[in-house]
Amino acid sequence: MVQQRFEGKVVLVTGGGAGIGTGICKRFHAEGAKVWIVDTNREGAEAAAAALNQVDNGKEHARRAVTAIVDISQETAVSALLDQIEVTDGRLDVLVNNAARFVLKSAEMAEERDWDNVLASNVKGYGLVSKHAIRVMKATKTRGSSTEASGCSIINLGSISSFVGQPGMCTYSATKAAVLALTRCTAIDCGPYGIRVNAVCPGPILTEATKRHAASQGKSMEEMVSELTGHMIQHRMGTPAEIAAVVAFMASEDASFVSGASLLVDGGYSAL
Repeated sequence: MVQQRFEGKVVLVTGGGAGIGTGICKRFHAEGAKVWIVDTNREGAEAAAAALNQVDNGKEHARRAVTAIVDISQETAVSALLDQIEVTDGRLDVLVNNAARFVLKSAEMAEERDWDNVLASNVKGYGLVSKHAIRVMKATKTRGSSTEASGCSIINLGSISSFVGQPGMCTYSATKAAVLALTRCTAIDCGPYGIRVNAVCPGPILTEATKRHAASQGKSMEEMVSELTGHMIQHRMGTPAEIAAVVAFMASEDASFVSGASLLVDGGYSAL
């Protein structure tokens, strides 16, 4: 049976309408949280929320999944979203910065608009959502604790690309390396408030985005999987649920002595 570590807590997941993000939303919801699913894709976000609310049907705390269609690179929209969460729920316990744009270009081939696009979501967006989440978290009191915002947590999604060089991926990899610096610095700045900040860094995960990447490279999924898993100890792709389990652990009080860390979840990719 899944633990209920987030019963009565409020969780915000950016990029929650697909792939790893949807898996993360499912996990927090299963552990009792109210989940704000933030995405620019209305159809994906609403489908994810509908599936979770169907699970809630007939329960006391029904409709624990809600959506917000927000471009996280726009501070006015981000600020309004966090204002809405504060007014509606009076608290924010966990932020998962998961949204990402997959702009895969080498330094030689990338144009200015490519850099602007990928940095806006993958770095600037993480910073802006964190900024406004922190102000709500600082006002969040955990029962029985004298530490302001004690128990609150920010999880940033890095990547295996944060650590290793990969051909034709300079734009994306640069942003994911930046996420690690953002994580460490924010952890230091938020330490006095009792807010922990960590990064979870997935290796190759089987999602629709993986399938699109294979198609863009003119490869079949079988070819892509074989190419990726050949560099892994476990010789298989990971799943969104496996990443979600680690994110939930890092956000929970089970990881209460962990902050400023970056945890690779890559099936042993980085060990070879």
